[in-house]
Amino acid sequence: MNIRSIHTDEDYRAALRNVSALFNNEPEPGTPEGDYFDIMITLIEA
Repeated sequence: MNIRSIHTDEDYRAALRNVSALFNNEPEPGTPEGDYFDIMITLIEA
């Protein structure tokens, strides 16, 4: 899991690609995958 800041449109599109598959099968909260999903969604929204 690679978490990095989103500064450019390219970063934004890459972040969306990374989490898009997780929307169909959301990981359980409290798991490493769930934490990654939550952090990425927060970064994308910001």
